[in-house]
Amino acid sequence: MKLTIQSTFPCEARRLFAEVLQSRSLHYVTKPLIRFKAVEAPLPSTWKDGKYLVKMYLFNVIYLGKQWINIHVNGEEQELLDAGSGQLITKWHHLIHVQESAEQQTDYTDIIDIEAGWLTPFVVAFAYIFYHYRQRRWRRLIHHQFDYKQ
Repeated sequence: MKLTIQSTFPCEARRLFAEVLQSRSLHYVTKPLIRFKAVEAPLPSTWKDGKYLVKMYLFNVIYLGKQWINIHVNGEEQELLDAGSGQLITKWHHLIHVQESAEQQTDYTDIIDIEAGWLTPFVVAFAYIFYHYRQRRWRRLIHHQFDYKQ
């Protein structure tokens, strides 16, 4: 099943995409709903093409299993794709697309394609809530001029 969630943010597309490429932004926009803990080496500070194994926790307490984050960066199109999969979810493809829409305005789009067997409708329902939450967190981060301590 596929979801598309889009927002327009008051910032430059180039700056927003630079922040999307920072793994710290993943931690910020998912906090406190989901926490990612690297299994092997720490996550890179800047995402680059590669596979990263993480453990996922709901509300920092409930273990959700391991998940592969499989990153592909297309800087020319300002896109980041996580072609991930995990123990519960066989396909979690998350594409972030950033595009300037007007001066100091950027369209930010999350496109999520999910397969999880009989759990798919439940995972999609959670993803719908989760990605709206993420975009609210992005809006907050932008409002605070990308100050991750806010």
